[in-house]
Amino acid sequence: MTEYPLKKTVRFALPPRTPSPVSSNESASLASSIGPSTPPQPLETYSPSKVRRQPTYPAEPALSRSPTSQHVYPTRSPAPVIVSYADPLLRVPSSPALCPLLWNVMSHPNNIRLGGGHSLAVQRPAPPDLGRSAVWTNIRGILYPLRRVILIIPDIPLEVEVIPAADAYWAKTPLPYVTVGDLLYGLYKALRMPVQQDEYERLSIPEREALRRAFRKRLYFFGPLQYQHQLELASPPFDSVSSVRFSPSNPNHLLVSSWDTTVRFYDVAANEQKSKFDHRAAVLACCFSDGDHAYSGGLDTSVREFDLQAEKVNHLGQHSDAVSAMNFARDRNTLITGSWDRTLRFWDPRAATPQQSTHDLPERVYNMDLVNHILVVAMASRLMHIYDIRKMDEPAQVRESSLKFMTRALACMSDGQGFATGSVEGRIAVEYFDPSPEAQEKKYAFKCHRQLINDVDHVWPVNTLAFHPVYNTFASGGSDGTVSIWDHKSKKRLRQYPKYNAPVPSIAFNCDGTKLAVGVSYTWEDGEEGAKTAERPAVYIRNVGDEVKPKGWTGS
Repeated sequence: MTEYPLKKTVRFALPPRTPSPVSSNESASLASSIGPSTPPQPLETYSPSKVRRQPTYPAEPALSRSPTSQHVYPTRSPAPVIVSYADPLLRVPSSPALCPLLWNVMSHPNNIRLGGGHSLAVQRPAPPDLGRSAVWTNIRGILYPLRRVILIIPDIPLEVEVIPAADAYWAKTPLPYVTVGDLLYGLYKALRMPVQQDEYERLSIPEREALRRAFRKRLYFFGPLQYQHQLELASPPFDSVSSVRFSPSNPNHLLVSSWDTTVRFYDVAANEQKSKFDHRAAVLACCFSDGDHAYSGGLDTSVREFDLQAEKVNHLGQHSDAVSAMNFARDRNTLITGSWDRTLRFWDPRAATPQQSTHDLPERVYNMDLVNHILVVAMASRLMHIYDIRKMDEPAQVRESSLKFMTRALACMSDGQGFATGSVEGRIAVEYFDPSPEAQEKKYAFKCHRQLINDVDHVWPVNTLAFHPVYNTFASGGSDGTVSIWDHKSKKRLRQYPKYNAPVPSIAFNCDGTKLAVGVSYTWEDGEEGAKTAERPAVYIRNVGDEVKPKGWTGS
């Protein structure tokens, strides 16, 4: 077998777990960790003969001739190879009865799912699943669990020795064999490990070239652990994401609303869900007022206030139809909500009667955004109203959308000069508030989120827009699964990020412009048939750099 010179030993520093009463000393063991028929084994007296068992599944090569199907002892002489068999979770299923393991290796192992492709039909592996022995070795017809597994990854190239984790959450005490969890977390970490200089210098010239090519590719997607371009949030919603919003004061605090009837509050720096709040139906909109309070609304028609620190909920009031959009005017301490009931409503959360005023509209509200004291409302039938919130008796301007089809996205420029809209036809329009003919001559529209496949132009909706708070460039997300950065002044695309595996319904920059939150989930363009094979929802936090800065930026 080919020898690969680079070798990484994967060891884990997972948070220690509090011992349970049955595992409070070193001689205790994990009962039924590799199956209900396996008796507990004291760790100090461990020997392979005491943990033998026959498999309850047909023996097949692991992962269809994957490198994990061989256990290689790294010696200078020809290495003995022992045929081994993987746990069912790690095998390519040969029949529908075997439950497939779904894992995109770009995401954290915490996001692994078992079951079908539809997000509502899958479940996470339980600790007993991850605690099972990963690979069993066939020696004279008896199967033994392995104390180490070496993963050979020719395309990187790396050898990765996976050993049992000392403190894993799927085991109450350290286990004397490599588990399913060890192997999955080992692979995840190995794909992000840097190569040391002395290791690199031992390679031949062709090996160095191959290594550079492979690392350019994997570091672009993964990055070393400390330099990842993006991370995937743990504990994502179970159904489609409707909105992502960052805190106006804390660059690491994020709200995510979802069709699973929840609003989730995250600390993205710690990759931790700090709290979750429930509605009675799908949540369509959410926003912050300050660092400690947030609001949401959705199909249950209610408008709710959340105290994020005390985790308390206050019901402010209701619309007569779904709440589809909301913004908070911090200088006036006013929450503004728009609804399918064709009204705008203003709320003062401090008042005994929070609802302060109601303003009728000619059509249902689809999107809404606020910059300074200017409120832009996008409605059905391509109607646009522009308000000065200090004088709501009538709109300051009434417009018809520059786009020919339904408005799907709206965002105001950070400098307060105008706004951008996106439509279901794969177009974005850039418009300005100044009604003078000179200013209106500068507005324009362009095609985007399209792809030519076999001479056929495929068009996807533009679902979401967000302006950078510092550079005033903007990002767009579409149902093609891509996020692009645009400079609306030079009329050029600055960057398109790697495509996600599902549509992008919502994006948001944080308050200092260093991060971009990207919600990824099915948006129902393909109906129920598409939902059967849709990827599970996810929220990614991408670190942004100079790609969002316009060329020739001078800081003004």
